[in-house]
Amino acid sequence: MAPSHLLCLRQVALILLFLTCSFCYAQETEQALSFYTWLGEEEQSEEQLAILTQKLEQLRKKPIALNQAGEKGLSQIFFLTPLQVYDLLQHILKNGPLKEIAELQIVRGFSPEFIRQISPYITCDQAEGKIPQFKDLLNKSDQELILRHSRIHQRKKGYTQKGKSYYSGSPDHLLLKYRLALEPGIKAMLLMEKDPGEQFLKGSNPSGFDFISANITYTGKGRISKLILGDYSLQFGQGLSLWSGTSFGRGADVAGAAKKDMGLQPYFSAGEQNYFRGVSFEYKLFKNILLTSFISIKNSDASVSYLSNKTAVVSNISNSGLHRTESEIRNKGAIKETVTGTAAQYNSPFFRAGITAYRSAYSLPFITGNALYRSNNFKGSFRENYAFHYNYTFLNTYTFGEFAHSHPGGQAWIQGLISAITSSTSAVVVFRNYGIDHNSFYSMPFGKNSSAMNEKGWYTGINHRVSNKWNIAGYLDFFSFPFAKYRVDLPSKGNEYTVKLFYRPVRGSEYSFQYRSSSREQNVKSGLKIPALDNIQVQLIKLDAAYPVGEHMRFKHLADITRYSKGRQSAGYGILLGHDLHYKVASGPFAGNIRVTWFKILSYDNRIYRYENNVLFAGSSVPYQGQGFRTYLNINFRISSQFRLWLRYALTWQPDKEKTGTGMEQIQGSKKSETRLQVRYIF
Repeated sequence: MAPSHLLCLRQVALILLFLTCSFCYAQETEQALSFYTWLGEEEQSEEQLAILTQKLEQLRKKPIALNQAGEKGLSQIFFLTPLQVYDLLQHILKNGPLKEIAELQIVRGFSPEFIRQISPYITCDQAEGKIPQFKDLLNKSDQELILRHSRIHQRKKGYTQKGKSYYSGSPDHLLLKYRLALEPGIKAMLLMEKDPGEQFLKGSNPSGFDFISANITYTGKGRISKLILGDYSLQFGQGLSLWSGTSFGRGADVAGAAKKDMGLQPYFSAGEQNYFRGVSFEYKLFKNILLTSFISIKNSDASVSYLSNKTAVVSNISNSGLHRTESEIRNKGAIKETVTGTAAQYNSPFFRAGITAYRSAYSLPFITGNALYRSNNFKGSFRENYAFHYNYTFLNTYTFGEFAHSHPGGQAWIQGLISAITSSTSAVVVFRNYGIDHNSFYSMPFGKNSSAMNEKGWYTGINHRVSNKWNIAGYLDFFSFPFAKYRVDLPSKGNEYTVKLFYRPVRGSEYSFQYRSSSREQNVKSGLKIPALDNIQVQLIKLDAAYPVGEHMRFKHLADITRYSKGRQSAGYGILLGHDLHYKVASGPFAGNIRVTWFKILSYDNRIYRYENNVLFAGSSVPYQGQGFRTYLNINFRISSQFRLWLRYALTWQPDKEKTGTGMEQIQGSKKSETRLQVRYIF
């Protein structure tokens, strides 16, 4: 065996030996993963998982008082479906306030396992209504500071030379987060980030971090119920017209098909594009009518080109947030975006309706470019977007929908219905029709496309709880694209169906099986004079088995198989096998976990996504591709009640390769390793 192979095996062995000492992993991160795999797809970004983990931690510190929250408060809890909210409130109305959480077992839709999962975030106790005096604010304040550093240790091609296309900064990734919360409803947040390859305290960033985000939020009980200065997100309707921030996809729970709009929220994420910057406030016009007005002015990244008459134009906005090379630095903040608008919402018990209207203005005009699939994209310097949305709950049925229009452009609409057929069976049906010329830079719709444009389809799903131990769920989605898409020069269509089976024999044990099959069309090859399409089929099988061994140890086994075929070409296959080990001591100072994975996925089209544990408020679904091994180790150490330290080491080893990655990300050698250090101070 080659010396490099022996070195890699020794690294893995040392990690396994060190693991047996002691540690467990953060509960919020594990719970976040559980909710995500239930409510949405696994291919989630680090920012989305971080936001969900932060919400869970906030709920753990200040659980929702079920007896007092009312319909509005309960509807804002992402893990409760509209039908669960309706049934819970009807139970309280008929039987009086809940005396203990266990009473939820007699409410339709609340299984013992689900109650166990959500119990840390809810309470039946009376919520505190007393507002502290101003002199007590600092004593009752909640402050948090997080510092994070990570680095890939092998040298990428982008750092090897100097020039226009090479990286100008160091390979270090730096992140700082600060949060201040005062009891009467005042919050302040600050986030600063430097991505790998970006300069720090020199060159394009003489003041330090490349991205800085901050906001101050006031929440009150008067006419102005919320006011945010700085960076914020807006979520209304079903994501067709005005939606920024995170969102769930198609998961095992049928309720995931209906988005829960949160309205105005402070922005506290490292994503550098999908947010607003300025001022926004909520105003109670009448008892049941709430107005949200906003103005946002920010600079966005874009590649500027010039027409024959020397007019500066752009074709699209860049969302990468990376400013490493000379061209990326030149594109930073190249276009100014000004957005102003208002959302009006009518809220009554179990019925909500609203309208949104906003105008976007840009300092440079947009052009569509020469690519066919972009010919219906937004062009010009001004755009207006309007939408109407609603949702209504009655007995065992929840209906929702949104109708949107862009000018210039076209229309888009979605209509859905979720019904509790029996106490253990729920079903959903969703119809969508997004026009080929409907345009919005702030959309996150339900569907296959990332924007509410050029898509038609209908979706149906079912969720059946066979018993307290068995659960089965599945969905079927038929979709079509009336106009060209990227790598698809003709109208195309496809379908997807998934079956998921869950078995929980005892507390702490969970076994799951998932089968997904999807079909879509794509160009036979590029450059054809007469376009032609081939059918692409992808099948995926996922098997998970998690179970406790003794009081402190928990094992998890992973197995994925994927198959990809296009036209008459031979099918390609991929396989992934992995093992997790967790060691948990409830009151111990250590926490952590380890994973060892072997994979053989020779084609990029067969890539497999798997969630990886990480430091607190981080984590992502990593795409596995190639052949080799991947392992990672997370350690969490509680230094004191205020200080906590996280360490992470990850290693990918592909012994048959002399280099990994492409372009400026290329690494010579068969190994890629990364370390991450995070410190958290609560005061």
